[in-house]
Amino acid sequence: IKGSHHGYIDEHEFKNILDDISSKKPYIILVGMGVEKQELFIDHCRNKLDFGIAIGVGGIFDVLSGSIPRAPYFLQRLSMEWLFRVLIEPKRIVRLIFLPKFLYYIFKEKLESMK
Repeated sequence: IKGSHHGYIDEHEFKNILDDISSKKPYIILVGMGVEKQELFIDHCRNKLDFGIAIGVGGIFDVLSGSIPRAPYFLQRLSMEWLFRVLIEPKRIVRLIFLPKFLYYIFKEKLESMK
């Protein structure tokens, strides 16, 4: 591990964080800022840094640290841990509304690239 940052940053702070990451020259960057913000950060990384890979890990650090409980085992086995997260954090339901739109854009992009 070459470094860490709390991740509660605004887009205007990306440059300072990118400079810090660049000076450490990591092979892998794990970004756990939550949906959209981490993707924006990874996009900035991709365009400004020379490194191997950046992975958006969402809230996994919260789960691994014990800050947020895991779903019951039967939900984990059914790949429905997301449902448990929505039940304990109802604000997440808003994100579910955007999933069909996201899938539409993925399929649209895929079809256009096949032409």
